[in-house]
Amino acid sequence: KALAQNVAAHIAGADAEIKQIEDKKAGDLHLADAWMTYKADPNRPDTGAATLAQYECQFSIFDTWAAEQKPPVRLMREVTEETAAAFTRHLMASKRTPNTINKYLNLLQLIWRVLAKPARLSVNPWADIKRKKLDPVGRRELTLAELKTVCNAATGELATLLALGLFTGMRLGDCCLLRWGEVDTARGIILRKTRKTGTPLQIPIHAELLKILKTAEASREGQYVLPEISAAYLKRNQTVVARIQKHFAECKIVTAAPEQKQRTRRGVEVGFHSLRHSFVSLCARAGVPLAAVQSIV
Repeated sequence: KALAQNVAAHIAGADAEIKQIEDKKAGDLHLADAWMTYKADPNRPDTGAATLAQYECQFSIFDTWAAEQKPPVRLMREVTEETAAAFTRHLMASKRTPNTINKYLNLLQLIWRVLAKPARLSVNPWADIKRKKLDPVGRRELTLAELKTVCNAATGELATLLALGLFTGMRLGDCCLLRWGEVDTARGIILRKTRKTGTPLQIPIHAELLKILKTAEASREGQYVLPEISAAYLKRNQTVVARIQKHFAECKIVTAAPEQKQRTRRGVEVGFHSLRHSFVSLCARAGVPLAAVQSIV
């Protein structure tokens, strides 16, 4: 009996030592490896390619910031609540909008949650960081004169992008990543799955947009309707946003009220999303049933 107890004690001790070794090994997950580990984890939420690329960019910004700290923060287990609070202050000092700061915090909390088990993390340092109060800037619809100006002044893929936004009411990401397989010029419809439920949706193609799409289709390259813009959007969507805002500014359209420019770095009231508002308004004026407009937007 004594011998059995002694053997059992040795086994328990060995198991404890093995667990300590495993914990130490798992706890040494480097921030530089965390993104790829998260991306390969089967338990992470399903995310579209464009959103995933944006997540990678945001995580890279945190990783770079962490490496520049004194001392550098290199491991996931070294990220404490104090570290999370310091990064939040860094985002605020960089004039990020409240909405952008919250996106960073939510993403980092998600990554730490997904990797908690494989990395054996006992605490999620991002969970208790208070989210910022949103101060949204409502996008206004463009006037008819402004619509004519921005559309007539645009060329190439930018002109097609603006036409898609105006004549379909789709969001920027949906327009940038529209595939030819979703465009049926013969029947005059765009077949697009809804974001929330994945239900197929038929969007009628306006006659003016149909002309533009048929012209583009004649010289199509690859799967995307906008090959250049889709590549830029997938790499970093803000480059496309900046291009649109620059075009609006060149058309002498004030994209942000002075007070918004003072308060936030990107507080705009006129942008690509304004085309979505214009679409709804123009449909209403044309007598399109409200239920049909709601189902599209």
